[in-house]
Amino acid sequence: ISGNTPDRFASPFGIVVETNFSLYVADSLNNRIQFFQPGQLNGTTVAGNGAPGTVNLTNPNFIALDGSGYLYILEFPFGRLWGSGPSGFRCVAACTGFPGPLANRLSQPSNFAFDSFGNIFVSDMGNARIQRFNLATNSCGKLFELRT
Repeated sequence: ISGNTPDRFASPFGIVVETNFSLYVADSLNNRIQFFQPGQLNGTTVAGNGAPGTVNLTNPNFIALDGSGYLYILEFPFGRLWGSGPSGFRCVAACTGFPGPLANRLSQPSNFAFDSFGNIFVSDMGNARIQRFNLATNSCGKLFELRT
């Protein structure tokens, strides 16, 4: 049964399972990401609607963890790509909040993947393309920003 309680979803799209069998679910129509510990029936909202100190999400449809265990969230209508980190969530690509064909925008993105260098490739359905966002680093090798 569809719902917005900790044990219900409204159009779940993305799912990630960690090695310890913890589970993240992109609960699209509830505008949130739910986290489930192994054996638990109730999830905890870790991003979006109902999670204090995170970001407001609109229809998250795809999620992934990077090699460091940070959560990345793709929104369907606005095309923003959010990433978590030591300081919380921040927009890392297509941050305008407006869909479109420009290099810094996405339109109806469906999923994404990291390459071995940390670059992100997004399936941008509305623009009929694969959009690459390059990882930029400073001279110390630390993450600085993503560039299109």
